[in-house]
Amino acid sequence: RIQILFEVLTKMSTHLQTGLPSTSHTDVFAASLSFNRSPNPKKIVNIECFIHFLKGNIGSGLLGIPYAMKLVGIAIGPPILFTVASLCLLSSYFLVKCGTHLRKKYNLPPLGYSEVVEYSFKERFGDKRWPRISVDTLLVLSQYGACTVYVIFISQNIKTVVDNHFPRYIVSIKVYIVILLVFLFLITSIWSLKRLAIVSMIGNLFVITGLTSILVYLFSHIPHKSVEGILVQDYTQIPNFISIAVYAFEAIGLVLPLENQMKTPESFPYILAGGIYTTLAIQIVFGLFGYICFTDATLSMITFNLPEGTLSVVAQLAISATIFLTYPLVFYVPISILMPIFRKRFKSLHSYDIEFFMRLFFLLVTFSLAISIPKIEVFIQLVGASGGTILALIYPPICYLIVFDLSLPKKILTVGILIFGVVSCGVGTTYAVISMVDALS
Repeated sequence: RIQILFEVLTKMSTHLQTGLPSTSHTDVFAASLSFNRSPNPKKIVNIECFIHFLKGNIGSGLLGIPYAMKLVGIAIGPPILFTVASLCLLSSYFLVKCGTHLRKKYNLPPLGYSEVVEYSFKERFGDKRWPRISVDTLLVLSQYGACTVYVIFISQNIKTVVDNHFPRYIVSIKVYIVILLVFLFLITSIWSLKRLAIVSMIGNLFVITGLTSILVYLFSHIPHKSVEGILVQDYTQIPNFISIAVYAFEAIGLVLPLENQMKTPESFPYILAGGIYTTLAIQIVFGLFGYICFTDATLSMITFNLPEGTLSVVAQLAISATIFLTYPLVFYVPISILMPIFRKRFKSLHSYDIEFFMRLFFLLVTFSLAISIPKIEVFIQLVGASGGTILALIYPPICYLIVFDLSLPKKILTVGILIFGVVSCGVGTTYAVISMVDALS
């Protein structure tokens, strides 16, 4: 998802600045993986770091917060959001502390997420490959889960616009998914990181327009009635709410790349806190006003609720354009993780052929999932409860407990976060799987 885009873009920037030759796609691909090993990476100041972190957290998950509020009510939702935000902040801090300590101990260059986990487990279990493999596997599955969310999101938004303006031509969302497959196949055929960066930057312009249009609509359509009936809804939906909230705080993968690039890394904890709590404030505004505006009719994404009107169409199409233009860069990340594995397995094939068939295969997988279960809330809950929770709330406290000899209060706090993550992962994933089975049946 968007949390990875900055790292990919910076890798590309580093490659361009070092003046490496790029006579083929594979040269660009190889150079793009050298970010963390670059001797002279471009440093960023505090405000740049804050903006990058904020952009990484504001994605499709934000638009699902009103639906999450509908599940539990506006009296329960904000406190849980605050709790999840605070735990994500502490986990991110654990990750940074572990990365800094391990880098100094082993005299290493800046570490990525999977490397921090690998070296942390090395402290206790010796030189094992499975911690890094597990993290990379979770990243790949989470990315393709997010790609499935994107497919449903774009298709449903376009369907909403067409249904509102051409009611005689209402068709199933599956028709729009099939049509979208053609266009996404074309845009995912862009392999150059330089071109992908340009496409993503164009998408950034659309997201500002879309989010502003949604807020203007919500503020101008707040009903003048009591909110007593929407204060508390269903306590049994709290696990699903937590899954959506974890999905919405989606920048855990940004933490280490940003900290590694700061001119003043000692300021990063304050940037981290400011970014997460600013994101929390934005989510609460979207969640409360979105749910108050549509109450029980609130759908899984707030854009699906927008009726006819110029402002609504602008919001729906702008956000859809953003996700569409972001899709190939998000799609690139798991490809970069899997390519070395497939190269070793299929040595007789050219790298170009391997990557082409990989892209086509995984594109068809995401579309097959979207057509089979075209319910975006199911995939958001599943991704948030499984891969999202493990990466955000389980691995960081485990690494922190292994790497440092903590005092009793810190140990209790860290173990508490770990228990919260494990329970949320287990219960949330169970709920999500049950919802998926119900959707299939």
